[in-house]
Amino acid sequence: IVSFEDIYYTHDTVYIVMEYIPNGSLDKHLFLLPKNESTKLVLQIVSAINFLHSKSIMHRDIKLENIAINLQEKTVKLLDFGLSKVNFPTEKSYDCCGTVSYSAPEIFENKPYDLTVDIWSYGVILHVFQFNRYPIESKTFVKDIIKGELFFFFMKMEEKGKKYWDENVIRKLIFRTLVKEPCKRISGSEIEKILRKEIRE
Repeated sequence: IVSFEDIYYTHDTVYIVMEYIPNGSLDKHLFLLPKNESTKLVLQIVSAINFLHSKSIMHRDIKLENIAINLQEKTVKLLDFGLSKVNFPTEKSYDCCGTVSYSAPEIFENKPYDLTVDIWSYGVILHVFQFNRYPIESKTFVKDIIKGELFFFFMKMEEKGKKYWDENVIRKLIFRTLVKEPCKRISGSEIEKILRKEIRE
């Protein structure tokens, strides 16, 4: 997670000083990264998510543009907490926010949601790492359009079958994060265990 360094005030402006990360957002470098580095990077991302969730903080806008990378150190940092909020385990949120391509189905359906929306967004990042495209390509919050795209996405996932999704660890995690029912999504802690085991092996 990006570090907060300092804050300055003037009569009409607040300046927040954050940690300097030299190479900008991950979306600008994703396709230049060697495939063998993907596992370590996505491990760092889910570790950041798990830390937030351990503090009952829901980010709600996890996306490649909100992850900064240091290419020399091969580290990534999660940033931009403008939409984040405290969401205790017994609580649900209802407001519609986030970035369309990364938002979980329950947000579009005006259903109450919780920390698991961040797991869906993480699954979208995995999907882009693996396939160089988003699961859905909508740029609009028009519900009927998004529901249609999600329907075809889930249908295609099922058509490909378990053998296809078991081909590598990233595909396995895509299949277990991009799940319509929030309660059936894999937990962040389980994702982290799987990735750490993969790196050790």
